[in-house]
Amino acid sequence: MSQSIPGAGASSLAFVETLESRRLLAATPIPNFVGDYVGSIQSAGAEPQTITLSITTQKKRALSGSFMQGDGVTATLKGNVARKGPSKFNFRTTNANPKFTGTASVAFNLTGDTLAGLFFIHTGKTKSTASFFGIKQT
Repeated sequence: MSQSIPGAGASSLAFVETLESRRLLAATPIPNFVGDYVGSIQSAGAEPQTITLSITTQKKRALSGSFMQGDGVTATLKGNVARKGPSKFNFRTTNANPKFTGTASVAFNLTGDTLAGLFFIHTGKTKSTASFFGIKQT
């Protein structure tokens, strides 16, 4: 938006260009992720099953908890909420035979009430993936 300067003669027109207002961005607060996320998990070639991912501890960006699949498999998990891009969890089963470990690439929405991602599973030398989605229970 341009404005002419009062008192400037016709022979010397002057304009002042109004710049857009800018605000400094405050650091975005980290949502509270503690709670139970209920949804489904599906491995390639398998039927989907329910999963409950429980985040029990949050210290700033560090999270820990557990999950339980519909078939009764349980695991512990630890991870961090990423500043940009997907977050990463490490998990280890507590009752599966054979045991498996792995990582999960997780995306949370901005309010912390849904999560989605991929599990990268290692059972011995066998590797597989599974996708999951969960909604925080209130």
